[in-house]
Amino acid sequence: FTFSGQKINIEESALSIELAIASSPSISYSDMMRLSRMRTDVRVKRELAQNPSVFMHLEALGRLIKTDDLQIIQFLASSPMVPPELLTSFKSHTSGLWRVHL
Repeated sequence: FTFSGQKINIEESALSIELAIASSPSISYSDMMRLSRMRTDVRVKRELAQNPSVFMHLEALGRLIKTDDLQIIQFLASSPMVPPELLTSFKSHTSGLWRVHL
């Protein structure tokens, strides 16, 4: 796409908007659910995993855990907001796949 002699990459623009939303401390429930979907770019999900608000939305948290992405699991496990019982869940979920470094 070209605008006033400048090339604009629509996909990159959309990605940067989604990254900004994912990192927002005031992210809405609907945005949290939309950005945690399976088809969302993994870079957005990684940003979302670093947002402490994810622990208030259990369905979105479950979706992130199910990605089986090592960085996402590490971000979630290293958060100061993670409940201790969830750490056990991370370890059992990832056993045999990777080592979660806490």
